[in-house]
Amino acid sequence: AAPLAPLPPQPSAAPLAPPAPSLAPPPPTAQGRSMAPPPPGISGVAAAPEINSDVSAPLAQSNDSDWDDEDEKTTVFDRSHDESAQALLQKAPAPAAGTPATSSTGQRRARAQAATVPSLPANFMAKAPSQPNNKGLFIGAIAAAVVMLLALIVFVFSGDESGSLAVAVSSSAGKEISGVQIFVDGVEACANSSLCEIPELKAGSHKVQAKAEGFTSSPLKLVTVEDGKEATLNLELTPSSAGTGVRFESSMKGLTFSIDGKSKGELPDDLVNLKAGKYDVIITGNQFLKPFKKTITLDDDEILVLKPTFELESAEITIELGENAKGSRMYLKGGRKSVALHKQGLPKKFSLDPAKNYKVIATRKGYEDFEESLEFSVESPQASVVIELEELEESEEPEAKRAKTSRVPPKVAAAPTKKSGPKKAATVTGKGKLNINSIPVSRIILDGRPLGTTPKYGVSVSPGNHTVLFVYKGARQKKTVSVKAGGTATAAVRFK
Repeated sequence: AAPLAPLPPQPSAAPLAPPAPSLAPPPPTAQGRSMAPPPPGISGVAAAPEINSDVSAPLAQSNDSDWDDEDEKTTVFDRSHDESAQALLQKAPAPAAGTPATSSTGQRRARAQAATVPSLPANFMAKAPSQPNNKGLFIGAIAAAVVMLLALIVFVFSGDESGSLAVAVSSSAGKEISGVQIFVDGVEACANSSLCEIPELKAGSHKVQAKAEGFTSSPLKLVTVEDGKEATLNLELTPSSAGTGVRFESSMKGLTFSIDGKSKGELPDDLVNLKAGKYDVIITGNQFLKPFKKTITLDDDEILVLKPTFELESAEITIELGENAKGSRMYLKGGRKSVALHKQGLPKKFSLDPAKNYKVIATRKGYEDFEESLEFSVESPQASVVIELEELEESEEPEAKRAKTSRVPPKVAAAPTKKSGPKKAATVTGKGKLNINSIPVSRIILDGRPLGTTPKYGVSVSPGNHTVLFVYKGARQKKTVSVKAGGTATAAVRFK
């Protein structure tokens, strides 16, 4: 381009007028900062005017301009550059007198520096951030509240859901088991029953277990109960490792047993060396009892509890002579038959039929009649009777037979003949009474004579000491009491 002619000098007396302020600020650089003013060595270029705050305010408001069009930005930027440069060059002051004219190269440099101070585009300010969307927040809060309400409704109504559970327990061989305990969630639900029905059980999962004596407890089983429905569960219990055999339960002593005809000796508490199968068991007591017979079937690892029961096959009575019994007429009566004991050599044992009722009687003139009933049981198949007669008092003598009627005038009755021997003291006025009792009920033998079972009240006894023997399941206790004439005494015991 051709060099520009120097401007005519201006009078030195008048100061240079400042250039008119431009409304367009310099454009932002790539980093968003305004260009720096021209260096001080170039005097012909005017400094960039400061942006008036009153002008930047309306610019900030114009934040909706379209910055997406790259061509439009370029056009505005270039036009701003050219217009600013031309305005600066035209208004530049003339050099002072004696100052060399600015070369074309300097002019070009000044022009280039001026080009770096363009005006800001009208849409320079960044777009202000938008306000939060309050409508969306409100809708989200309503949705959360609805979800919480639904969850609360489900929780409230689900608490009433319930069903039922039926549990059946059997052995590994499929047989019913006695004494079964069934637990649900660790709490006993049924006892002594192999079939357990549990109504109104809360819906959900529950842990079930069964236990029984002689068996291994079942593992915990998880069962699900649904609302309004019945759940079923079958459990099997396997016998514990005690073996296969029989457990005998009896309070009687001296029992023996045999299996399949082979004698095994005295009856033990447990017999666990057997194999699964069928066996004929015979348990024998004393000679008065009928043998207990039973056929049993054993499974593997099964312990069968056997409680033998017995019946009397025969009974035995031993009869002895006691005080004043010699010379009396004595009989053992049973049903329609009787045995004249005074014709038998006593003492003697008699075998009796326990199904009949027996009694021993004895009579002698001048003595009280003797009579005793006999009772037998499985626990007491034997009895002993001692015949004793009590002498009657004179006032109790039976009236003499009336004399035969005759024409001879009756003779004056002679005074009663006194009995030989010393006369009893007048203080003896009669017999005494004895009350006999025990806890629990037991058989009693008074002075060797069986009296049956307790309690007995008002038993007539002679004055003096008396011995009462109490018998209960093989245990015996003896009690001696003293009875006074006309008085009452008590003999009582308690078995532990």
